[in-house]
Amino acid sequence: ILRAGKNSGDWKRLHALLEASSCSAAELAPAYAALEAATLADGSAVRALSVNGLVAALRATVLALERTGEQPSDELVRRLCDRAAAQARWLDGWGASHAVLAAALHQALPGRVYDALRPTLLERCRLQPKLGSMTQSPPQSRSVIGRPRLAARAVREGSSATESYALEASTPDDELGFAEAGRVLQAVSLFDVHDAELRRDLSGWLLRPLPPSAFMRFAEHLASIGLNDRVDARLARIVRARARSKELVDAIGGEAAQALLLAYMQMGDNA
Repeated sequence: ILRAGKNSGDWKRLHALLEASSCSAAELAPAYAALEAATLADGSAVRALSVNGLVAALRATVLALERTGEQPSDELVRRLCDRAAAQARWLDGWGASHAVLAAALHQALPGRVYDALRPTLLERCRLQPKLGSMTQSPPQSRSVIGRPRLAARAVREGSSATESYALEASTPDDELGFAEAGRVLQAVSLFDVHDAELRRDLSGWLLRPLPPSAFMRFAEHLASIGLNDRVDARLARIVRARARSKELVDAIGGEAAQALLLAYMQMGDNA
């Protein structure tokens, strides 16, 4: 990376270092700066990235500020987001969910990225839970090159990038698509897009036995994109019932539970 490569493999390796290594900011910053500069210097570098390399580059720019203290170049972010929109048809659900979340975290305009990715999100992302019981077993770890291990995230706190993956870290069973659904939901919430079709698909997770913190985040994000008692009275009743439960209050605190009650309050109800 320090030799200023700029291909897909270089971005995958850099993302792996940013996501899962114990390297310090001083050690990571030169590598990030070199790869960013090399990519910007070559006008065709972003277009030459493979689909997986593009996703790795988007994820690396999200982590750059947190892990290196360096603000990613606005021009590089723009090129990557534009390329993701252009390559939407070639992305699978995993890649599309990461791409749309990275774009949202970079505050890209929904019309430039989300609109292009939306058909892929609806068609290929596992937005709805599968039928059958959901286990509470932890997800299996993955290669740090392609889809990094979850454990490495626990050592970093307090940044927007780390928070953005909190839903994935709480995944009850990744095989059921919870991680993909969580990334898409957070992205739509950040974009402030009230997409009724996508919201309907994602809201099915509120019917599953999610851990308290995951349930709270899902319910909060869904409320932010328009889910409430008027839109779906049945789901709103479920959220209110769980928000009043001792299990959830003990886990997330009374203030957070009260906020959920207010968000899903029945018309004319005082929660």
